[in-house]
Amino acid sequence: MLILLASVSLAIFPTPSFAAKLLVFDTPYLMILQDGEKTSGVWDGRDSQFTCTFFVQSTGAARVAGEYQVQPVGTFFFPSSDYRHAHRDTKMDIPGSLYWNGDQWVLQTRDEQPGCGNSVGSFGLAPGDSNGGSVRRYIAKEELSAVGIRVVAKRAALYDKLGDSYRKRKGYLVAGDAVAVLREDRRYAYVRYTNPGPSDSDAGHVTVGWVLKEDLVDPFPQP
Repeated sequence: MLILLASVSLAIFPTPSFAAKLLVFDTPYLMILQDGEKTSGVWDGRDSQFTCTFFVQSTGAARVAGEYQVQPVGTFFFPSSDYRHAHRDTKMDIPGSLYWNGDQWVLQTRDEQPGCGNSVGSFGLAPGDSNGGSVRRYIAKEELSAVGIRVVAKRAALYDKLGDSYRKRKGYLVAGDAVAVLREDRRYAYVRYTNPGPSDSDAGHVTVGWVLKEDLVDPFPQP
């Protein structure tokens, strides 16, 4: 959720020597990052009744399965506002698979995700399944270079970069917002946030800007 105003605070990440590939989809709910053989992502779907948010992390290498590449993944979510992987709800770790063929992607999980209620995400079917219902396919519309996916730890002010300095601007991100970090500069990270709604007028709205790295947390397992 983007709010107009400001503030600051929490965790610093090293700048990697190369960028990963961020996939932007035809739904504002899905974000996928491919970094070599590793894949990570987040699903953040919302409507007036449901909030369906969980994270995706590859657990093995991709292989060919018919027309698709398929990669085993684990999915997880956080019951509180502590977004470190060790503080996820381990009882709700759900295995699954990511399938892709060109720009078409399918996410399947062994069990349905908590809170999703079909309207903001249904993940029971793989490509080729015909046992009741259509397979949800998502189309990758754009590729961007990125550093990683992070979660806003607490209210994070947005900044504009002016030469070598940074100036706070109107607007901020709130705790729980999932963002793509496109690049980093000293204490700052340039992030891309896609509003998942629930309002139709807000869903899909993209905000970019600089935030303090200390206001972000990495939700994925650490090496």
